Amino acid sequence: MLIRYLIIAAGNAIVTALRAIGSALYQPDDGERVSTWSIRKRDARAFYLLLTVLWIGAAAGLAWSQYDPAPPRVLQWATLPPHPGDGSVYVVIQRFGVVVIPLMAAALLLTPATVGIGRLLMAIARFINDKILEPYVESKAIAPRMAVREAELQEKLQKKWQARIQDNDAQWAAWIERRDAALAQGQEFNEPRPDAARD
Repeated sequence: MLIRYLIIAAGNAIVTALRAIGSALYQPDDGERVSTWSIRKRDARAFYLLLTVLWIGAAAGLAWSQYDPAPPRVLQWATLPPHPGDGSVYVVIQRFGVVVIPLMAAALLLTPATVGIGRLLMAIARFINDKILEPYVESKAIAPRMAVREAELQEKLQKKWQARIQDNDAQWAAWIERRDAALAQGQEFNEPRPDAARD
């Protein structure tokens, strides 16, 4: 029972995370047309997010390579020489200015791929939710409870029906007894039948 709830909770968490990431990276197309060198309004969020990450990463990498006497080889390869600097922040800013425009171009080129990933994540989230999670919840969690509730409802209706039948039989038995007693004594019996009140 606990495993079932854990599976459902994990599935909901995965779908929510995929939808959140996908909606951050992808917005539905509103039919807007833009020039080749511009960015669509729907892609602007992904573009600026990507550009911010690239710029922060570049600034951090340049600062690291500038202030660390022996930066990692990957950082040495990715940043312009000289690597061990004089510790001046102006050198980092100057070197950062050289990579600003190339990183913007890289973000512009990477935005369609990022948006495609967002669209893919949204599609995966929809698939997990519609084809896996909802049928699992329906078959493992809702259906057994509905079967139990339906059985309980049937039992209640059966008891209510039995009580009504017994009450109806008791009314008829009492009416027949009173009628027979009146006829045996030669008295007139005008009491309406039990089903006459329901008519």
